[in-house]
Amino acid sequence: MERWEKPPDADSLLKDYLIPAQPVLDVILAPLEAEGIAADLKRMKDWRDYRTSILRMDPLREEERLRGHLLSVENLFDLKLKGEVTLFGAFKYLDGYARFDSGTHRVFLGIDESFEDGAYIDILTAHELSHVARESRPTVWEGFGLNPIMTQDEFTELQPVIEHVFGEGLSCAASEVIVPGQDPWLYAYQTQATYARVLEQSAQVGEVIKRALAKDTSDYGLLYQTRQYGLRMPAFTHYVWAWHWVRQAVNDLAHGNYPEIVPQCSKEFRSHALAFELGK
Repeated sequence: MERWEKPPDADSLLKDYLIPAQPVLDVILAPLEAEGIAADLKRMKDWRDYRTSILRMDPLREEERLRGHLLSVENLFDLKLKGEVTLFGAFKYLDGYARFDSGTHRVFLGIDESFEDGAYIDILTAHELSHVARESRPTVWEGFGLNPIMTQDEFTELQPVIEHVFGEGLSCAASEVIVPGQDPWLYAYQTQATYARVLEQSAQVGEVIKRALAKDTSDYGLLYQTRQYGLRMPAFTHYVWAWHWVRQAVNDLAHGNYPEIVPQCSKEFRSHALAFELGK
């Protein structure tokens, strides 16, 4: 970053970053993406400010932040997390991703995403580490007749809708416990305006999600298609519903006890989800 006073071109991005980083970023940022990333960086209006903020970052501070949240997640769920975490500069391309494969996790965190005030990256870290806590419990998958050490492809193709909704909602709810007192929309990856929009359309949002839950399939990708919730609905609309539902579910089904609910198979929660009404 020190040599890039201006946004790098594709050749520089490839030679100086993407290829050297492949051993750790192989499933996140591929060399073939250099042209597209470079084009986006040239269009970045705040490159100078972005570059300055990156150069001011303290790697040790970011590692300590991660260790603190790792301990908080382990304490919340009363378990030890296993796997790998990679902190990297993502050019705002990616914030966080917990990649489950063959029973273990690789968590990727783009620490250049709003790191200065800390609120978003703190919530993001707690969210992704909570996925590790949930997805590493064998009973979660055995209850569906699935292999707890399934591959990433199997995980993506076979994960039931109810587990996707519960898992995202649990990570949102856990991040609220671990990083309390933030604006509520941040816990579900929304702005104040988009959060309000989802709440305004809560009946339609709930109808779409419940229809998907009732089908009892693994086609959870449909929930990311925002048009079905109404006009101008934001990305991750269903996270808002999932977050509010899981907050209620943890209280109703586990008396607020996260260690009790984290290993339970979500197929047992379907009726509770179908009865839930956002905003009521």
